Amino acid sequence: MRGIAIGLALALVELPASADMGDDTTRCESNDLDISISGCTALINSGQLSRTDLSAAYTMRATSYERQSLYDQAIADGNKAIALDANGANYLVRGIAYLGKRFFDQAIADETKAIALVTVISEKAEAYEMRGAAFELKNQSDKAVADYRASLKLEPNRKNSLEGLKRLGVTP
Repeated sequence: MRGIAIGLALALVELPASADMGDDTTRCESNDLDISISGCTALINSGQLSRTDLSAAYTMRATSYERQSLYDQAIADGNKAIALDANGANYLVRGIAYLGKRFFDQAIADETKAIALVTVISEKAEAYEMRGAAFELKNQSDKAVADYRASLKLEPNRKNSLEGLKRLGVTP
């Protein structure tokens, strides 16, 4: 499952780097997942973030939880992020966590919302890829193939979409 449900790049959201929060912001953006969770938690608990930045901190922490296969925590943070700012990136991250938990219908619903909302090509390609993975795991091959192809149309070298098509016996 981990090979299919790849995490969202931490670069999707930018948090403020004010002087008093700079260290926590740097930690939240860390590639070390434990450090990221700690830094994001400190930012969330600081009470100093705008609604949008608080949503971004929850999304980044959700991404780190998802990468550690802590799907319940990732979904909880995704719920909080969406409540603050129902943007496509937040749905994308929560959908990936649902996919990790094998809650395919919820993953498909979230990735469908992400596809409709995101404007960044790489995010849209990832949403198609994640929805394709959910369809594949639900044995809905035609829908999986369509989504993997949509992902590859946006980003022709997406490894997981290419591998998905190969698993389904389809030429990319």
